[in-house]
Amino acid sequence: MKKNILAIAILAAVIANIILSVVILFSVVPAANNANKLVQKICTVINLELENPDAATYAKVPLASRVPYEIGDKITVGLKKGEGDTKAAYALASWSLILNSDASNYKEVTAVIDNQKAVLNDHMVSLLKNYTADELEKNEAAVKGELISYCRTYFRTSDSESGDELVVDVALSITIQR
Repeated sequence: MKKNILAIAILAAVIANIILSVVILFSVVPAANNANKLVQKICTVINLELENPDAATYAKVPLASRVPYEIGDKITVGLKKGEGDTKAAYALASWSLILNSDASNYKEVTAVIDNQKAVLNDHMVSLLKNYTADELEKNEAAVKGELISYCRTYFRTSDSESGDELVVDVALSITIQR
């Protein structure tokens, strides 16, 4: 009789252990994964700021001379499908140029920039649709660098006499919808 009661108590403890393990598996592990992803994103942002190749140009331009100029207002772009992706992913992007109002060709470029928004947005679309959702999350700095380079080339903004650069930076906001 004592052996049966002891076996039942051990069985109850084993069942309670299994139930608690399942609860931990479904509640604690996803929360820990989400926290890990957040930490990775923060580390990525910190590294991007440290590796900014245009930091010297940006530092030369005083804050009062940095003028944002909105180019794209919520452009929706279909992204490439990655390996194992079953659903289509989309990027909602909006972006602005940060211009140097002290540059010698500032008035000349801003006078025609509204007429060029379609061309600039087309370049943004063609750039983003080459990425999968995962690649875009990891390479947002590369997209930003490509946009800066393209805009500087497109508007021929380098002022060789004074060394001032008209396009200082690009403010880029990308939200990925899966």
